[in-house]
Amino acid sequence: MSTENVVLIHAIGNDADAWQFFGLADARRYTYPGHGDRARQPGMTHESMADEVVAQFDGMLDLVGVAVGGSIIQHILTRHPERVRSAVIACSSAPMLGGAVEARRKQAEERIKPARERGMEAVIDVTLRRWFTPFAVRTESPGVAYAKQRLLNMDPDAWSDIWLAGPSSAIIPHERLKEIKQPVTIVSAMHDASVGIASGFTLHSLIPNSRLEIVPGPHMLHLERPDTLFGALVRHVKWAPVGNRVEAPQGSCGE
Repeated sequence: MSTENVVLIHAIGNDADAWQFFGLADARRYTYPGHGDRARQPGMTHESMADEVVAQFDGMLDLVGVAVGGSIIQHILTRHPERVRSAVIACSSAPMLGGAVEARRKQAEERIKPARERGMEAVIDVTLRRWFTPFAVRTESPGVAYAKQRLLNMDPDAWSDIWLAGPSSAIIPHERLKEIKQPVTIVSAMHDASVGIASGFTLHSLIPNSRLEIVPGPHMLHLERPDTLFGALVRHVKWAPVGNRVEAPQGSCGE
């Protein structure tokens, strides 16, 4: 598979090394401010990171994003549609409406408070349980070990920045999602304890030329079940040149 124009966008608390298990070693990778070796950018938003992606990478882009990475892809698709050829959005939320935004801010503050008060060690257990299956956490699989180490190394203020970026970002009107013309594969994981699968159905109902895959795995699909996500990408690459809407959700037993 050609990776020349593929850009991988990771989840909260990860960095570019999150894709080490994924099988696209040569793909381009975007890292959020405050993650990996990048300095913090207090006040950053999903829009600002979307703008960074298109400024950092040349050409027509095939985007792959997990969790908040998928949210950023939604902003790229609506802010810079001329730069996107296709997209894969995995384990990501659909835009919230009305009072849900305030609920999201309260949720973000709950995620932030323990780290600010007691350090990143205070969020490790609850975060790993939300991100991975119980078996992966119990056996500390390679993806879990990677995520745990990155969290322990993270600045609590950077953790706050990325969580507050969501509720601080503009809400994408559903009508804007309905205007997306690019082929988009949406991947929802059966055991996703963070966003569930309902958001996948919502995105699929809104984005015209989309297909929805329901696959086994947790929220951090790229870390615990990278072959499953890679399989979804392979199928996306075969479908995207035609890009006609696939109405019925597609089930998969994984790869």
